[in-house]
Amino acid sequence: SLGNVTEGEPGVTIEELSTQMKLIIKTSKSMYIIASTDLSVTTVVDADYPAITVPGTAAVDGYVFVMDPLGVIYNSDLEDPTSWNALNFITAEIESDYGVALTKHLNYVLALGTRSYELFDNAANATGSPLGRVEAAFKPIGCIAPWSVAHIGDATLWIGRLVNDDPVVVLLLGFDAKVISDHVIQ
Repeated sequence: SLGNVTEGEPGVTIEELSTQMKLIIKTSKSMYIIASTDLSVTTVVDADYPAITVPGTAAVDGYVFVMDPLGVIYNSDLEDPTSWNALNFITAEIESDYGVALTKHLNYVLALGTRSYELFDNAANATGSPLGRVEAAFKPIGCIAPWSVAHIGDATLWIGRLVNDDPVVVLLLGFDAKVISDHVIQ
């Protein structure tokens, strides 16, 4: 009943909002909320929802987070994934690169860029984004394949890029990122 993903959109992200018994289906241009109780579908039409987003979402502490290609992370209103405020954002900006993918890592928001990644936690800010940057968790390891992001238990993996541009498989466990591929991926 949602129709087709439009041509040029590379894929779909699915995220569960277990506290609200809802499912989020997101493309690069649209977000839909499906209520598990009656399977009703709500399209996010809020004018403050970003026009273009990178793959991935993160549902943390009652908020839904998405990121645009410039690395700006937007959040929904608390407990309402259909409502977005223009002032609710923070930018991944320790490294000047572009946003590639966004995901949840443990109870953090993980913003993957072309040359780096940053973690954010719920700092309970009264205005704007509730997120605060976890500066000690920053690493100069980027992501070259946004659809490669995967989770195994408490670990997050992706196909990344080191400073010298060599593609590798990265494993993030806690705040510790390690290259786990034997050699450079060709």
